[in-house]
Amino acid sequence: SDVHFIRLKLRDKDGHVLSENNYWRGNNRSDFSALNSLKPVKLSVSSRMEKAESGKVLIKASVSLPSSAPNVAFAVHVQALRKSDGERLLPAIMSDNYFTLMPGEKKELSIQFDETLLQGGGYTLTATPYNHHH
Repeated sequence: SDVHFIRLKLRDKDGHVLSENNYWRGNNRSDFSALNSLKPVKLSVSSRMEKAESGKVLIKASVSLPSSAPNVAFAVHVQALRKSDGERLLPAIMSDNYFTLMPGEKKELSIQFDETLLQGGGYTLTATPYNHHH
């Protein structure tokens, strides 16, 4: 194919992942337009919110790509939004963002922010890959 995905994992002697890096490379080093022809994928997202210390809340989320997916979910962008008006919940500390999932993979992440940002309401979580359904 015109674009390849490469993943490097560094594990300790017990097999725990210490570091993971994803790369993409093309047959033509200056042309990555093949990324635009990646088939769209649909992600599965679940999350729950819990109280953290001193007026903060923590969203624990899980984003997965079904093993039946036609290809990778590239550059998945996760955002927490206020349910009442759709505004982004910022500032927020995120454990991960813009990650790549291979078919059948799942990513666990957390988002922490001040509970006051919710203005007494709930939140919505979006996870949008570069190759999303329009």
